[in-house]
Amino acid sequence: MKLQVFPRVSLAMITILLLTACQIQNWKGASVGSFQDAAIERHPELASLPLYIPKYLSEGPLPSERFLLPSPHKIIDALKSKIKTQNGIGIFQVMESAPETGIFSSLRLEELEASGLRKAWAVFSISVQLLIPFYDDSLGYNVTYELFIDAKLKNRYQYSIRGKQLAWFAIALVVPFKSSDWEIMNIEYGSVSDRLLEELLSTSRLFVEDARRDGFLR
Repeated sequence: MKLQVFPRVSLAMITILLLTACQIQNWKGASVGSFQDAAIERHPELASLPLYIPKYLSEGPLPSERFLLPSPHKIIDALKSKIKTQNGIGIFQVMESAPETGIFSSLRLEELEASGLRKAWAVFSISVQLLIPFYDDSLGYNVTYELFIDAKLKNRYQYSIRGKQLAWFAIALVVPFKSSDWEIMNIEYGSVSDRLLEELLSTSRLFVEDARRDGFLR
């Protein structure tokens, strides 16, 4: 009995070790340059635009559609934390409740669904301990901002983030040849990519500019 349990435990430990340092990711959003700094300089009120994210969006139990990616609610939590650490230099100020008066925005994050073929490839790759590389160039999220004035919905703005992922047990052999756009994910399973968070924040700059052009923000 002990002889049967030991190989299973060893296999599980090896799997955990492999999944913590065997992938690279590449995320791309819209190019906005240095818009954020310029926008805040022209419109100081944008530096404290209230952002309210309902709890059910950041506490959802649904797992990610994608191999080795965190669930959407974990990404939202990480995004909220990053905004809070900007110490007032960013566009948003995270609110725990929706203001009854004035302008505020809400954010929704929708993960693109993975195809059956991608899921099957991921399962097979995991089953052989990533001896067979897994590549996915269809990662993505739709980011939707909802703009409210005096608690009434005025408009919705949606932007897209796209990504790629390569997972392999010998990913270290690929790293020297990768471009700077690729991020090494040598952290524990389910962690959020810093580059992904940066691209998500870039959509906030587009949102503010679009809302200003529509006349909702001065």
